[in-house]
Amino acid sequence: MTSVPTHNKPSNIFTKTNNILQNDKCIKYKKKPINYYPFILHTTPNSCYYNNYTEVYVYGNNFFPNGSTFVNIGSTNVQISFFSSNLITFIIPNNLISGVYTITVINNISYSPTNVTSIPPKQLSKSNSVTFQINNT
Repeated sequence: MTSVPTHNKPSNIFTKTNNILQNDKCIKYKKKPINYYPFILHTTPNSCYYNNYTEVYVYGNNFFPNGSTFVNIGSTNVQISFFSSNLITFIIPNNLISGVYTITVINNISYSPTNVTSIPPKQLSKSNSVTFQINNT
């Protein structure tokens, strides 16, 4: 009687190592959660003259398109132009008087995808703040 060779069956048990699920057949990567909190690295320029048209470039992370991100300068909300998740621009409103203001980027979560549940809907997530100076002419 001849013996039939036996083959080891692949394991159906997954092991987790550094956010990677793997078994003998495949490797599955866990999805990283979406980070809704914007972060400002810097702005260019960081000052302007009163009542002078100035476009400000904001460099950072986690900016969203389609009206879901806006900028707050002082207590004024300003619409942005979206270039990428790392770059947005906005225009300094002409009605702001000279002084020092804080710039904050805000993501409106109600515009975000509905299948993500890490933050409740209709919540505003705010970035760190940077200062901006409006000078007299």
